[in-house]
Amino acid sequence: MSGIAGTLHFGRNYLDCEAEALLTVCRMRNALLNRGPDSRGAWVGEHAAFGHARLAAADPERQPMLRAADGGEYAIVCDGRLCNADELRRELAGRGWRFETGCDAEIVLASYIIYGEDCAEHLDGAFAFAVWDGPRSRAFLCRDRLGVRPLFWAERGGGVLFASEIKGLLAHPSVRPRVGREGLAEVLSAGPARAPGFGVFEGVSELKPGECVTVSREGVEKRRYWKLQSRLHAEGFEDTARHVRELLSGAVRRRLIGGAPPCALLSGGLGAPLVAAHAARAAGEAGARLPTCSFECDDGERFFRASALRPDVDQVYARMVGRLWDTAHEALACESRELADALYDATRARDLPGMADADASLLLLCRRVRGRHSAALSGACAGEVFGERPWRTDPDARLGALEPGLVRDLQLEEFARARAEALRREAPPLDGEAPEEARRRETGYWSIFGPMQAQLERTDRMSMAAGLEVRMPFADAKLVEYVFNVPWEMKSHGGEAGGLLRAAAAGDLPEEVLGRRGSPRPDAHSPLYEEIVKQRVGRMLDDPGAPARDLLNLARVRAGVEGTAECAGPRLGRRVAGEQLAWILQLNAWLEEYRVELA
Repeated sequence: MSGIAGTLHFGRNYLDCEAEALLTVCRMRNALLNRGPDSRGAWVGEHAAFGHARLAAADPERQPMLRAADGGEYAIVCDGRLCNADELRRELAGRGWRFETGCDAEIVLASYIIYGEDCAEHLDGAFAFAVWDGPRSRAFLCRDRLGVRPLFWAERGGGVLFASEIKGLLAHPSVRPRVGREGLAEVLSAGPARAPGFGVFEGVSELKPGECVTVSREGVEKRRYWKLQSRLHAEGFEDTARHVRELLSGAVRRRLIGGAPPCALLSGGLGAPLVAAHAARAAGEAGARLPTCSFECDDGERFFRASALRPDVDQVYARMVGRLWDTAHEALACESRELADALYDATRARDLPGMADADASLLLLCRRVRGRHSAALSGACAGEVFGERPWRTDPDARLGALEPGLVRDLQLEEFARARAEALRREAPPLDGEAPEEARRRETGYWSIFGPMQAQLERTDRMSMAAGLEVRMPFADAKLVEYVFNVPWEMKSHGGEAGGLLRAAAAGDLPEEVLGRRGSPRPDAHSPLYEEIVKQRVGRMLDDPGAPARDLLNLARVRAGVEGTAECAGPRLGRRVAGEQLAWILQLNAWLEEYRVELA
């Protein structure tokens, strides 16, 4: 994958101040070197300047890429991978395009030159890109259907800026790290699942999934080129399960093509083992053996504590899957102090406080894997697509740690619920659907464009911070479109959330894995980790200059540190030792390191 950044301004001629424009776009690009540490590129045109940070394992050619056509020059910076690259290459060659490289960026650029702004409808995969259209003097920004790859943008001083991550925009001199009331409420109550398109910092937006933007002298035109559609599901359960299995198999196989051969990340949940099973079958057909990796934090089996979301130890089940499919399996691990240290790196990777130890553990896993492989398959988002994961929509769990006056002033409880309800109302209705099923459809839509986006963001940022390309078959538009329209009674076949996915997995996984409630992520269970986090929060509370102090219920948090009372309930329905306190560390680090200006 890669990092992309750029500036657009029709009131300025960048060629008249080329050195300044180049310096600015290079600063933006250099803020994204975590996404592409292997090489750097930049280009300056009359009204546009593009920067690109390249990850060699994913991008065989350097960018920005330039091509002459229609009497002018085109330029592209692209982050992502196409799943239909071969089909598009043949189609575009048939339309007269002469390919000079074997990279996906040229396919995207050729698609734009031939199909114009309708090109996105021809692309299948995970991508975010920007094209400068010299003949028409305009720019086109686009993001994939489900938002697997990020793209932020901002209007400043009559121009438009864009970057893969917020840190790229903050590197521009016109963008201040200012957060208003809405942004702060988003971080404190609704995060890490941001409202679609909302960039937290003032004036910063994110292209929504399936959205594109055209920038020209006439201004900025934004549109959705793809939306989820509600359709009547006419198949019976057995045919539905078979169809799901076929769609998932196809999604996995398309993500095995091109680039570096991936390993598969194994957890004890259902999504990751199922992805590994399909990948192992495909590898076996090619005479190869699939490498798999699992992960635990600091003697997790010894210190494990069961919870509703994590009923038992992952590693046991990961090894079962590895044995069944004869994968080249490797169990990876980290220590408690390393996990605690990674909380800060995870905050920098996300540009925001996130999922605390869940982010940190994934970051460490990706670092471990990157030392062995350059690409990996993940089972992320299975729970959100199939309705298997019980995400909370209310913020009650995290509010106890916050200053009561702030909670009242920002109306945090109402804010979080209103965010979730607004997203539910966006769900496309189905004529004649019963009210109960309509509400479930709305919840399914919210799950895809709320919690699932948080998972996609988490996976993208932590993997990119480690220089690892992660491919997510469950974030496949064809699969998501189909499952979205499956009735709840089928999704919950057998009276259990995720029943449809279990039926589709029959024969591919051990019975013990099929019958197990999935664990969503590697978590910390060691008391040493909790103790380290408490010590660090205690030092923060003793520091009068710590910026998070003004936002916290100091007595409540200190009681949590001293063990005399709970700091607050768990966030996101989790039961993890020290998780709330770890999030407070992330909040303070974010405020301090980003020099956040609270309005």
